This record gives sequence, structure tokens and C-alpha cells, in this order.
Amino acid sequence: MSLGPDKIQVPKLLQYPVVTGTWAPPFVAYLILLHYRIAYIRITNPGNSFGDHLKSTRRAGKDPADLQNPDPLYVAIRSQQNFMESVPFVLFLAGVAEVNGGNKKALNICLAVLFVLRVLHVEAGLKIKGTRGLGRPLAYYTTQSMTLGLATYSGWLAKGYWGF
Repeated sequence: MSLGPDKIQVPKLLQYPVVTGTWAPPFVAYLILLHYRIAYIRITNPGNSFGDHLKSTRRAGKDPADLQNPDPLYVAIRSQQNFMESVPFVLFLAGVAEVNGGNKKALNICLAVLFVLRVLHVEAGLKIKGTRGLGRPLAYYTTQSMTLGLATYSGWLAKGYWGF
């Protein structure tokens, strides 16, 4: 806790997470782009207005996850799902670390790297012919490491609360 200008104690948790707030707009902008890509495919291709049409694609004898010619809607949906599986939780962990006094420069670098890698995961990974671009494994393993690292860092920052 710290003493405010009027001598009222302000809990540390009420400090604004400016680093997380700074990185929220770029992440949301990219998420909107991923949403847009799905909507565009649905609008421009009749019959794609609901679901992922995997069953109908398979009935037609085509594998939607065919590495040589994947279904564009399937790739767009997986791109969005992969983004949503990790980014919100990492942003949450960064916010937890930040309100517990985490190093703002380190958190800025961490979120900048996460943003670049999540974009590479799609643009230089899933959207590459064969969906096997270098961006996929690079982003996957770095995101997992970052999640573990931020969780550990957040726990370490809060260790004093538990008497350690």
C-alpha cells in the first residue's frame, strides 16, 4: 500500500495496468481481423453461413484439413480459435503481474513478442501453403513458455502475501 496525496492508503491492486491496457488494442484489432476473415468467407460463399461445414466437405470426399489444399473457412476458424485459446489468458497473467508490481519494461517486451508471434502463427504458419509455416511451431512453443513464465512471475511477485 502507498499513501496518496491526501494521506489515504491506496491498495496496490488499484493501480492501473497501463502495459496491459496499451497492448489490448493491437490484440483486439487483430482479433477483429480474424473475425472479419471468417465473416468474409461466409458472406462470399453461399452455404457457408453457419458452422464450419466439415461434414458436408467430408461427404463430398474432401478433407477440410488437407495440407495441400485446406478449406479456407476451416483455416480461418482455426486461426481465430488458436488466437482465442491463448491470448486472453496471457493478457490476464500479464495484468496480474503488472498490478502486483511487475517490471513494466519486461511486460511490454513480453506482450510485444506475443503479439508478433501470434500474428506470425497465422500469417506465416496457417496461411502458408500446407499450413506448416515456421510461424506455427515458433509461436506455439513461445506462447506456452510465456504462459508458464508469466504464471511463475505472477506467483513470485505475490509470494510476500503468503509469507515467503
